[in-house]
Amino acid sequence: MDKKEALKKIALIQIKVGDFFLGNADYELKADKEVVLAAVKKNANDLQYADKELKADKEVVLAAVKYSGNALQFANKKLKADKEVVLEAVKQEGAALAYADKKLIGDKEVVLEAVKQNARTVFNQYDKKLRGRGFRVVLSKKLRANKKIVLTAVKQDGLVLEYVDKKLKGDKEVVLAAVKQTAYALRYADKKLKGDKEVVLAAVKQEGRALQFANKKLKADKEVVLAAVKNARYKEGSNLQYADKELKADKEVVLAAVKYSGNALQYADGKLKADKEVVLEAVKQEGAALAYADKKLKTEIELLVGKKEKKIFPYIFVGPELTYYHETIKKSEINSIKEITNRLIQFIETAEHDHGSAPVIGQLSSEKGKNLIKNKNARRDYSVRDSNGNDINLKIKNIGRLIEKPKKNEIIFIWYYQYISSEYHFTPIKHKKDLHINIKCFDTEAIIEPVDNLDFEFECESADKPSEIYLQILCDDRQFENSIDFKEDLVNQFATYLL
Repeated sequence: MDKKEALKKIALIQIKVGDFFLGNADYELKADKEVVLAAVKKNANDLQYADKELKADKEVVLAAVKYSGNALQFANKKLKADKEVVLEAVKQEGAALAYADKKLIGDKEVVLEAVKQNARTVFNQYDKKLRGRGFRVVLSKKLRANKKIVLTAVKQDGLVLEYVDKKLKGDKEVVLAAVKQTAYALRYADKKLKGDKEVVLAAVKQEGRALQFANKKLKADKEVVLAAVKNARYKEGSNLQYADKELKADKEVVLAAVKYSGNALQYADGKLKADKEVVLEAVKQEGAALAYADKKLKTEIELLVGKKEKKIFPYIFVGPELTYYHETIKKSEINSIKEITNRLIQFIETAEHDHGSAPVIGQLSSEKGKNLIKNKNARRDYSVRDSNGNDINLKIKNIGRLIEKPKKNEIIFIWYYQYISSEYHFTPIKHKKDLHINIKCFDTEAIIEPVDNLDFEFECESADKPSEIYLQILCDDRQFENSIDFKEDLVNQFATYLL
């Protein structure tokens, strides 16, 4: 057996046991079809290191995209225009559509398969060639107006309605399908359908907070508002705030709201805040709701329920919420792409069950910033108020990073996403004149961890629809990050660095 054959035999054994990286292999192996075929069946991203001719070999490329659709990016231009190859790729990863030839990006059958796999990514996708801050929508206007494709998409993810053609935002069948999947899709519906009772009822029965997107007339419709206050996903009772003024003075509506959450009393008409039945029902659900009652009635009820000490009411925070999980790993534990991939998959599965959440109280100028910065152009709103609705001047102490940097022989996997809007109640254990909070930094965001603020009780009252999930791999000298939809790209980048 000559040296070439010996090297090939060793490579095939290494591939079989998951201890092979084509990027580090000799050129002869990168040009050997048997070796490359075996390699891409184990790790599709190895296609990028294959010889040019093999990137144009249909059998090799098909094997790679069957493992991971995103491997299409490494294929020869001709195969990116091959319908069979592209169909196989998008069936595995809807996001792979961005790597296909322009002609196939406009093919209904191909797009439909991609949408079935990942509707949100297909409709809200940038051109992968513009890697930096460049942005170009991949899906054509014509396909965004294709009802069959759009219906398939919104049934999988209602929020895709944001990205469809304007005409279909006014199509009742499409919008109904979207709001039944997620009520918040009503935000993107045509103005006319925001005034359609059937559509709005379908939305608020799924999640009452969708009432905020209904037109003025339906916010004054008792049936719609009753459905909204009885169908809050989170026990904040705030759906009453979106109702018409007259319904905030309707005892039946307000009672329905406070029976779900006493804090809904804050949005009731002044007359009902002085109604003993309503206030007692609110206090029964949430003691802190007494803060919203009429002053005279408040004194009476305090005596009635035996309040001998001054009530401590919570501070109310409205802003983003970070949901995250992290795990520290020794570099010596991951010596191949297979080990990295398997460990990352295990990590993701654990993160989905064991993650924690914390409010994002604002932005810092840097990781060591001592004060929250005000940005008029910020896309997110932050507010801290007392129980009477007055803005509070929050004082912070930055006590370090939320996730410390790893040592030289370690890496940290981080899994996270954010709710754009949430509501938290911070209740001091003892009366406080000022609100002092310890925070930790995640990038440049100020995060509040209950364990760092033991003189407060924290309770999450509500949170809106979450963002995409992101993955980070943090090293002592650099970090890698990508959407969970592109975890193969993340593994490949990290493997190139580590191995």
